[in-house]
Amino acid sequence: MSTTIRIIFLVLLSIWTNALLAADKPLPPTLMLKSIEFVLVPAGVFEMGSTKEEAFAAFKDANLRSAMLEDHVFVAEGPKHTIYLDAYYISKYELTNAQYRAFVNE
Repeated sequence: MSTTIRIIFLVLLSIWTNALLAADKPLPPTLMLKSIEFVLVPAGVFEMGSTKEEAFAAFKDANLRSAMLEDHVFVAEGPKHTIYLDAYYISKYELTNAQYRAFVNE
């Protein structure tokens, strides 16, 4: 699956969610679209990223399973910061190739 198609899918899902938000009605907790169940992730804040200590601990833990990992990959997680996201919908289950193909074909 190409990155461009993924981005298009996410943009369309975002437009769809924003249209629902603009209607000034409460968002339903789940939606069905083309036999795909989507669940609401409410708007709010969360901590994104890692502190240097958390990144180093994750690198040490992961390095036990694969010696091919490099620490700079984990350091790129920093700095830890607070992010606000508007409400959005996400599919409850991973999409199958057939579901994704149907989306692309439409």
